[in-house]
Order: sequence, then structure tokens, then C-alpha cells
Amino acid sequence: MARVLVAEDDAEVRALIGAVVSQAGHQVEFAADGREAIESLSSGNFDVMLLDLMMPKASGFEVLAWMHRAKPGIAKRSVIVLTAMAEKDLVNLTQDRVFAVVRKPFDLNRLLTKIAESLAAAAPR
Repeated sequence: MARVLVAEDDAEVRALIGAVVSQAGHQVEFAADGREAIESLSSGNFDVMLLDLMMPKASGFEVLAWMHRAKPGIAKRSVIVLTAMAEKDLVNLTQDRVFAVVRKPFDLNRLLTKIAESLAAAAPR
């Protein structure tokens, strides 16, 4: 069982993701905005983070910047960005910065696959 942080400001999307990820056997915690995400990350470690980019109080980009300063190396193996932003706005989200980018609207099975891939990539060998 992995510990997953869902940082998403849309309550319905957050609930849907939480239900699906919980049913897959993972422990899920939530952040409704970027500031809550940073607070959650400050107080604990997560195996995977599902991160929306367009959130109030601190954007997903600001959360990533904080992570790269406070927890170097974590984002590139555990952050799965969920976004509807245009491709041109995502040029800095390379594999050395985040694990994956999943476009909204997304397929829930693809999301679960990306979570499994992130966990497998981070597993000790």
C-alpha cells in the first residue's frame, strides 16, 4: 500500500481520484490548494503525488519549485502532474523534473498505471 497525496482544487475530481486510488489499495490524503499541498509535504513523505497545476493559494508550479528546494529528487520519481494546460505551457515539465504528465480529461486506468509505474521506479532494487 502506497501513501498518495492528491493535490487538486476541484472537489469532484479530488473525490473521484480518491475513490479510485483507495479502491486500488492505496492510502489517500488530500490537499485542496497549493498551500495545503506544501503543508502536507512538509509534515510527511508520500510515495506518489498527483498534482494539479492550476490551484489557488499556490500553483502546482510553485509546489514543484518548493519540492525541488526542500526535497531534492523526490518530484522526478513521485510527482504525476494532472493538467488541462496547453502543451506549450508544460515545456519545463521534463522527466528530470516530474515522473509523468497526465492530460485532463484522463482515463482512470491510465492514471492507476502511472501510479504503479512510479512506485515500481522508486522501489529499491
